[in-house]
Amino acid sequence: LFDGMIRSEVLKYLGDTVSLEEDIYPIIKGEYAIAVEGGNADQEYKFLFELSDPSKQEGKIKELAKKFMETNAVFAPKVIEVELEDGTRGKEIVSAVEEIEETSEDYQNVKIISLKLGEKSWGIHYAFLDNIVVFATTKKSLMRSIDLSKDPKLSFKESYLYDALVDPIIKNCDEVSLMNFDTIIGKFNIDMEKYGKYLAPFSVIVSGKNFFDDGIATTHYIITK
Repeated sequence: LFDGMIRSEVLKYLGDTVSLEEDIYPIIKGEYAIAVEGGNADQEYKFLFELSDPSKQEGKIKELAKKFMETNAVFAPKVIEVELEDGTRGKEIVSAVEEIEETSEDYQNVKIISLKLGEKSWGIHYAFLDNIVVFATTKKSLMRSIDLSKDPKLSFKESYLYDALVDPIIKNCDEVSLMNFDTIIGKFNIDMEKYGKYLAPFSVIVSGKNFFDDGIATTHYIITK
């Protein structure tokens, strides 16, 4: 069932020419992380994957990034100039696939590759940091990850929350998630009159999951106010 769900998403976002076994699984079999930054109006999404062989997988990742943009391209109206049978010239509105624009720039000695689809306000920005590839929906979000890689002291891994809540369970868990309610409430304009009584007692919740053939085991750490 889970394998079928992944195949469905790959078909939806990458098309039918991408193989789950040959193209996707080798990239996502290592450690990964997903982050959502910003608030309601300016959410930024970030995906990080640990690569087993960066030199060999870099080309495949670039290919998949372009395939994602091509699969999600839309037909946009475009005005073109045409010559009619009588020799007069006129204009005609046609549907054309939006073009993918690829650009690159260096930031702190790291190459950032950006893919933009037509006139859309969003795009894909990615970079390789040693054995990690980082995808982000905004360039500034990707730059923050590069800054962290250059100065580990700024990393979440060096924080009190990581030492106290994440580190004790991440060694024995397949998946770990952390929710900082103090940040969430401020960023997402949550209606405290409606939900305050449920959220007010909590400051941070960390959940760890272990996946087995016959079920899922969970571990939860909670900091209350």
